Amino acid sequence: MVRIAIVDDDSRDIELSSAFIARYFSNSGQLFRLSTFTDGLFFMNDYKPVYDIVFMDIDMPLSNGMDVARKLRLKDASVILVFMTNLAQYAAEGYDVDAVGFLVKPIDYFSFELKMRKALHILESRKDVHFLMNLNSGEGISRKLISAGDICYLEVLDHNVTVHTEKERYVIWSSLKECADRLKDAHFSFISRYTLVNLKYVERIESDHLIVHGERLSLSRSKRKAFLQELTAFYGGI
Repeated sequence: MVRIAIVDDDSRDIELSSAFIARYFSNSGQLFRLSTFTDGLFFMNDYKPVYDIVFMDIDMPLSNGMDVARKLRLKDASVILVFMTNLAQYAAEGYDVDAVGFLVKPIDYFSFELKMRKALHILESRKDVHFLMNLNSGEGISRKLISAGDICYLEVLDHNVTVHTEKERYVIWSSLKECADRLKDAHFSFISRYTLVNLKYVERIESDHLIVHGERLSLSRSKRKAFLQELTAFYGGI
């Protein structure tokens, strides 16, 4: 089930986009669930990260779609964002909020199909894997299975690997290289010899640091180029 939201103040554009979505999924045979919002303020009111793809208009009377997208990224770093607009001057700003592209109004089905295919490719590439941890505690070794998608980052501390999830931390019996090998299909990237991050939790890059799920982590010079390439591929669907 692919969960999609359309945020657009023009009812005719919502109707057209909805028809294109129905047409695409009718041809592909996949299931989808569609929600529509007439303004970004309504969309962000009590927002929960339940959507896979968001089609966002930019020029709306109550809120600018680019500003809404910035607020969206603070609450949901991984949702796939596609802008729909006739304001071409905003194209460069789309990279600041990790938009995968723009659809220029009036939208035609061929352009829409290309963007939808790209969005679904990204979604497919992010499919979760599970991570079996050997927990290191004073009582010996125990095992715990967690979703790799729940891991924000892993780091070496005091010769042990600490796994940081959204709510908890675990000290595990492993090496960081072994963890990287086991997480190779889950889009993790080294930002230093001692830190491995989940790309979907990267919120911001600040010179030689990253903000990952609200925490500031060092980005080493030797890992910077490879990390930026992997981050670009992750959001670009390559």
